[in-house]
Amino acid sequence: MKTSCIVCKNNKFKYLFKLKNYNLMECSNCSLQKLEPQPSLTELDKIYSNYYDKWNYNNSNNQISNMKKLTFSEYLKQITKFISSGKLLDVGCATGDLLSAAQSMGFDVYGAEVSKQGLDICRKKFGKNKIFESHLITNNIKKNSFDIIILSDVIEHIVEIDKFIESIWNALKDNGFLMLTTPDTNSISKKLMQSKWFHYKIEHLYYFNNSNIKTFLNPKFEILINKKVYKTLNLGYILSLLDYYSNNKLKFINQLTKFIPNKLLYFNFKIHLGEMFILCRKRTL
Repeated sequence: MKTSCIVCKNNKFKYLFKLKNYNLMECSNCSLQKLEPQPSLTELDKIYSNYYDKWNYNNSNNQISNMKKLTFSEYLKQITKFISSGKLLDVGCATGDLLSAAQSMGFDVYGAEVSKQGLDICRKKFGKNKIFESHLITNNIKKNSFDIIILSDVIEHIVEIDKFIESIWNALKDNGFLMLTTPDTNSISKKLMQSKWFHYKIEHLYYFNNSNIKTFLNPKFEILINKKVYKTLNLGYILSLLDYYSNNKLKFINQLTKFIPNKLLYFNFKIHLGEMFILCRKRTL
């Protein structure tokens, strides 16, 4: 069944290429890309069940966690240009590193997560009443509840994305802030790698660029910042991802890490990987 574009309502999409068993389609008008058909919720739940194994948290002596906090602290510094305290909800809070960084800066933190793995970790850190189990922001969250909502590498995963953004808008207080990061199909890495772009994964259902994301958000949100994302990474984390996404076929990676000194393995550096950072303010409709 054909569906209209969530950004511009155009009905014409062109086929780009096959991504495993799915077709990657692109809107002929605004260039939004999407998977068609979408993976089932059962398939997505299977992917997310052990989604954070790839980060190799258990074997990194907090080095990966500290690395991620450096990236998240940079995001939060952008937010504090406009608001420096209040109730903050991180949707897709994973293992809670953004929440930890935000809490240390004085925010009252809450999280939402679908992975049992992430839920268990975050509820131990922040308490069960602070972490919601949800695919979406559900109806049990009152309207006008949060000052800031964060979607770090999340929006591309959402199935019913229109309803999701509506629920985000409802959950924010008047003049509340939405921050998101997501892959940018106008990025240099995408133009160089084309169909081999590392952001093309079956759990990523939608792919925006830095133009159509503004069109998509604009009815409900005023864009304040739209810029490139520079993430802090290290070799240990990169090797863990390579091992995970190769389905452990690159067995030499685990052997390789044993011979690399920790100082080198977990040396942090900043890099732009083709993602964009958006900070916006809730409009009064």
